[in-house]
Amino acid sequence: STQSTWVLTKEAFEQFIEIDVDNIPQQSSVEGDIHFQLAVYHSRGRFNPSRDPDVKAALYHYQRAAQHGSIPAMLALAKLYSDSKYHQGVLPDTVNLEDKAAAIELLTAAAKRGNSHAMVTLAMSYEKGLLDQLDWQKSVEWYEAYSDRKQYEKDTPSATTPSDAFGWEEHGVLVCMAQKTIADMYAEGGNGLAKNPRKAFDWYGDAAEACMSAMKAKVASQCYERQAAIESEIEWSDEEA
Repeated sequence: STQSTWVLTKEAFEQFIEIDVDNIPQQSSVEGDIHFQLAVYHSRGRFNPSRDPDVKAALYHYQRAAQHGSIPAMLALAKLYSDSKYHQGVLPDTVNLEDKAAAIELLTAAAKRGNSHAMVTLAMSYEKGLLDQLDWQKSVEWYEAYSDRKQYEKDTPSATTPSDAFGWEEHGVLVCMAQKTIADMYAEGGNGLAKNPRKAFDWYGDAAEACMSAMKAKVASQCYERQAAIESEIEWSDEEA
């Protein structure tokens, strides 16, 4: 089709940079912030009299920014590499750089640096097989990290997650729902996670309390019901009984 002639793949970018995630610094540098701002300006056509985006310059600066530790740049590139449908706010849909393994690597790098959008996106991806194979063990780990991070942000006003999320914030879920999902996965088991009724029981309790605090009484009662239903599967020790 005529449309396909406009699609830009990796080969079209002479300055394409493969991100070396193992050598991304823990903190973003000034260079990272500057490259990120340049990428955003180029993507919006700020330096172009016609106001058309300079796609090649934007991608180059997003990649340089990510390599220098810019978390928003990591999220932007992960969006770009995840699926061409998700480009809004990064580059036009005429760019096709789909590479889901690279998307997972960048989301993981952002998550390890405390970005809650990346944490919950990874958790959902491994729960549902969105960007990678189903892996409930990894899903549980990232939902737990997300739950801890959101509590930390709630207790620490200075520790907010950056707002430049490029659509990943749409995956944000209430902490109580993340905890309920952990419980559900432990209750069922599978996809790399051993069934563990005891852990499910505990997580349903935590989720129920969090849901009550979040004014989600209906979900809280579901958690209490599931907790009661799974109790019979638990082998309690004499001290606990």
